[in-house]
Amino acid sequence: MKILTGKIAIVTGVRNSKGIGAATCLSLAKAGADISFTYWSPFDEAEGRLEKDFPSKLCEKINSFGVR
Repeated sequence: MKILTGKIAIVTGVRNSKGIGAATCLSLAKAGADISFTYWSPFDEAEGRLEKDFPSKLCEKINSFGVR
């Protein structure tokens, strides 16, 4: 059993695939936690850092570890 199975983690400010927020989400998911994360696309777009479809891609990766 993974150490965080049955736990829920909330990660705020997930900006892009190379950031600490995404890395945190993936590390927690690998440990068995279900993940809830936030992002704000209008801000990222204004800053020129928007990765198209990033939130859905991160969700797919999180789900691949068998968590929600």
